[in-house]
This record gives sequence, structure tokens and C-alpha cells, in this order.
Amino acid sequence: MPVPETAKKPLMIYKRDPLPAWQGVAGLEVLASPISFLARAMEGDPSQLVVFLEWSSEQERSTLLELCTVLRRSLATRSVPLGCLLHERHREVLASLRQAAVRWVSFPAADQPLLSTLLLAPDSGSEAWLRVDEALQEMCPHLNYLPVEGGREMCVCGAYRNRMVLGRQTLRNLCQESEHLNCPYFLDPHQPAAAARRDTY
Repeated sequence: MPVPETAKKPLMIYKRDPLPAWQGVAGLEVLASPISFLARAMEGDPSQLVVFLEWSSEQERSTLLELCTVLRRSLATRSVPLGCLLHERHREVLASLRQAAVRWVSFPAADQPLLSTLLLAPDSGSEAWLRVDEALQEMCPHLNYLPVEGGREMCVCGAYRNRMVLGRQTLRNLCQESEHLNCPYFLDPHQPAAAARRDTY
């Protein structure tokens, strides 16, 4: 029986540091440059596109978000399923993906085999993929990000005037889940100091 034409189309992946185990996997094309990935996606007729959102600077993050925006706007790629992978939920990044019309996102665990997730189409109904809108709805809208040394960020609680730094465990168990709906700061946000001063006059 002949192989369906759609099965011959490659799965194209952008990843800054490709895994050696992916080399030579049939039907898989992995590129480590955003520009090369975009050019190949435009000409290669892929079955689906996957972008690993990994960055070490604000400029690198902006470049990857711009890549996703172009992929959704281009006539050559706008109809190709596009999924983005992040190792941590980030409210501002997810909001940018939604603005770019990216629909699917995945947050693989550190011990989760990545290849099994990648081979599943984002629109296949797999639990490995989540709609961007759903991911944002689960997160507290008061999460803010402040720059620190070394190009890193710290997440702070905007409902507490950005004065509370949120640790990884708090983020995972409360702020990034629907449990935030029961958080006292979400239910009764503290006003920013500037706004509080204005109210006294």
C-alpha cells in the first residue's frame, strides 16, 4: 500500500541545542537557527512545526516570539499545525503567543520523553498539548516578571504590589494553576503604592 502523501511531509523542529538522539530519525528535521528554521519551513511543506522556546536573553526571547508570529502570518505556513514547548509556564510569553495566533503549547516534565510528544500533532487531542488560551486561564493574571542579574527574571506577585517574590513551588502549586482563585491576594489585590498615594488626596 502506498504511503500517504501527508506521511512524507517532515516534522520540523527548532531547538537551540538539538538532542543527538534525534539525528537520523526518519521524517524529523531539526534546525538550531531561527532564520534557517523559518526558511526551511517556508519551502519544505512540513506536516507540523514545533518551536522550543528556550532563551538566555530578552533579545533571544523576542526573536523566537517573532518567529512564531511570522509562521502564523505567512501564507506558506499559517495552515500548518504549530506547537511551542516551554519548560516553565510564563504568563507574558503565553500572552505573546496568543497575540501571535499560536494555539498550542506543551510543558514537558524534565523526565518526560520529548520525542513522543513531538510526534503527536498538537491538534490530535493528546493531553501532551494544551491550548494557549486554556493555559492562560489557569494562571493568575497578577504574575509579573522583573529582570535580575545575568539576564534572568524573577516572578513577583502583582496583587501584592510586586513586593512578593514567588518561588518555584508556589508558582507550580498555586499561581500557575486554578488554585489561584482561592488565593487571598487574588481575591483582594493590594493596590500599587503610587495608586494608593493618589487615593489619599
